[in-house]
Amino acid sequence: DIPDVKNVSAFIYQGNVYINTDLADIDAPIHEMTHMLLGSIRFKNPELYQELVSMADQFQNFDKIASEYPNKTQ
Repeated sequence: DIPDVKNVSAFIYQGNVYINTDLADIDAPIHEMTHMLLGSIRFKNPELYQELVSMADQFQNFDKIASEYPNKTQ
């Protein structure tokens, strides 16, 4: 599904990164590429992916971010 592009700063669709330059911060391209990198790691090395995911709660502000995106954290 393509998101409402007027309301998002960046997204990935069919392997391509799209940046809404009207809304995106300078980190948007790196943020979206990180999604692709993690997806590749998840496919190629599930054990490493799970190890990385299990360490996410060590990041500063993890609880705040997790509460803002409850469907994205497990």
